[in-house]
Amino acid sequence: MRASSASTPPPGRRAGQSKNAADAPAGRVRGPALAGGSSSDEYDWASDPAGNSTFRSIATNLHAQVFTTVNYGTGTPAEAAAWVRSANQTNHCGFQYWEIGNECYGTWETDTHAVPHDPYTYATNAAAYIQQMKAAFPAVPIKVGIVVVPGEAAMSTTRIISRLIPAPAPRTTAGRP
Repeated sequence: MRASSASTPPPGRRAGQSKNAADAPAGRVRGPALAGGSSSDEYDWASDPAGNSTFRSIATNLHAQVFTTVNYGTGTPAEAAAWVRSANQTNHCGFQYWEIGNECYGTWETDTHAVPHDPYTYATNAAAYIQQMKAAFPAVPIKVGIVVVPGEAAMSTTRIISRLIPAPAPRTTAGRP
């Protein structure tokens, strides 16, 4: 777990003493991030209940909106969706911001896919991650980030994703359109 830190606390307060983000001057508190950097492409959230509990506690006590990186390197869309469901349905966190993998284009990152570090492979897999993560708990509007490397030109991850993800089906309530 890594959390972005505040610069200097207000006079009369020690670092970390603020009750929540609203107590701090603008720009002093940033949202915490769980599973960041290269370790996120190997991180199994389900096998780290203590780390997840601590992270949720910090984030919710700060009333922070977090940015979480799901495991693309060795994980699956189903595991990412389960994490969204655990954070938002089971634990009522309301976490909206998620990223699929960390610097997946880099050979320094773990990537066990058939064609590792490939933009088309990433985009194809990211489409499945996005669909499953958004479907995991529709009550929270999930915003999923993807990794785009400048200069990918025709293989731009964004362009590929937009072609792979079909328009969402109309929402129904109790079987009615």
